[in-house]
Amino acid sequence: MPILFGLFGLILIVAGVRGRVTQGNPSLVSLVKGDFTGNDPFWKWLLAILLIGSIGYVPNLRPISRAFMALVIIVFLISNKGIFTQLSNVFGSTTSNPTTSSDNLLQQINSEGITV
Repeated sequence: MPILFGLFGLILIVAGVRGRVTQGNPSLVSLVKGDFTGNDPFWKWLLAILLIGSIGYVPNLRPISRAFMALVIIVFLISNKGIFTQLSNVFGSTTSNPTTSSDNLLQQINSEGITV
């Protein structure tokens, strides 16, 4: 029963973060269906994490399981939609040459025909 509540909570959190469950937008059922049947389905990541975690229950294979789990987390972060791509999009879009206030003042004075 706690697993069922945890799964239901996870579904609601994902739907809330995406913010698409409103009038006129896709329903929760179509969003969950898209997670499992889309271009990069969620079930592949879930299956990989569950298999690696289940290997960790064997005491002799625990270090190997932890190493593979770390590898999966690293790949998940570095993938095309990962954190580094998003950070570069955020910080790359704000790199413009801002003009200083004195430059703006001089442009305004020149546009009004005032000589300095």
